[in-house]
Amino acid sequence: MKVALIGAGRMGSAVGGHVAAAGHPLRVYDASGPREGFENASSVAEAAAGADLVLLCLPGPREVKAVAPELVAAPLVVDLTSSLPAVTRALDLPLIDAPMSGGVSGAESGSLALMVGGDEARLERARPVLETFSARIFHVGPLGAGHCVKAVNNALSAVSLLATSEVVAAVAARGEDTHAWVEAINSSPGRSQNSEVKFPRDILSQRFAAGFTIGLMVKDIDNAVLIAHDRRLSVPLLATTGRLWTAGRTRLGDGADFTEIYRMAQEWGSASAPVPHEVAGRGLVGVGALAAREAVAIFEAEGLEPVRCLEAINASSGRSEATRAWPRIDVDAEAMLASAAGPLTALAAELARC
Repeated sequence: MKVALIGAGRMGSAVGGHVAAAGHPLRVYDASGPREGFENASSVAEAAAGADLVLLCLPGPREVKAVAPELVAAPLVVDLTSSLPAVTRALDLPLIDAPMSGGVSGAESGSLALMVGGDEARLERARPVLETFSARIFHVGPLGAGHCVKAVNNALSAVSLLATSEVVAAVAARGEDTHAWVEAINSSPGRSQNSEVKFPRDILSQRFAAGFTIGLMVKDIDNAVLIAHDRRLSVPLLATTGRLWTAGRTRLGDGADFTEIYRMAQEWGSASAPVPHEVAGRGLVGVGALAAREAVAIFEAEGLEPVRCLEAINASSGRSEATRAWPRIDVDAEAMLASAAGPLTALAAELARC
């Protein structure tokens, strides 16, 4: 299958490498210039000419809208960009949306999860190419659904990463062993993809090299909140999470690795009275449950099936015990209050008591 790739940054280049290695003739266009190791085109239209499939891997919806007029003759377009459902649905193209979860490391290893919205027949046509760089492909609903689920997935990831950071930062401020504490949390219902993967690998090691920036995380949280507001939904936990991450971006810089939000938690919080691991675990699962409620409300407002959406999230970075157990999970307000260690966990405790 002849493939065109529009956008060859870190993610796009990794995706393109897998596509080409699988034997698909590939032509690339990137606005910043030619990419070494690929056949390069001088324009979007030139890259797409004669292609059976066009992959878009662009910074955001504005860039997608800008290139769309040059793709009107394309037989099939797959938008891998983290974009907005409303923008996607307005494009007059033979399109499916398939935003990626897994970051640069997932793209490089070919283990990405794709959250796909659109016609299933188009997905099946694209599948041989998509499977060259992804390990899991989830069809989550009609056109635009993929973008919705991806934005919400990352917003959930942002909640769990920051909430866990606040609690672990308080543990560190008390002089306790953070490694042992995280191990204990990972044996409790308070565990999440972030506590199991990013804390040992990127935060406690002080590598801070997950390969995804704070700027990109802020964009995805903002997208999730915008989708909710367009549906006239109140999502106070996700909205506050966005404001806190925006403050982190201002302090640390747009290009800082998103795991560095832990540094902000260290600055915002302070040493608190010791909290048993099991209480903190119940507190963190409560935060996750409140975030999951807001996520499910977004899915339902978009006309999506929450179970299908959560299946994709549970294979991605937004998973927690709250998303895995939904809707069979209790919110322990007292445990949340006892383990509150920063602005996000404190807000969640107040919301739980309302």
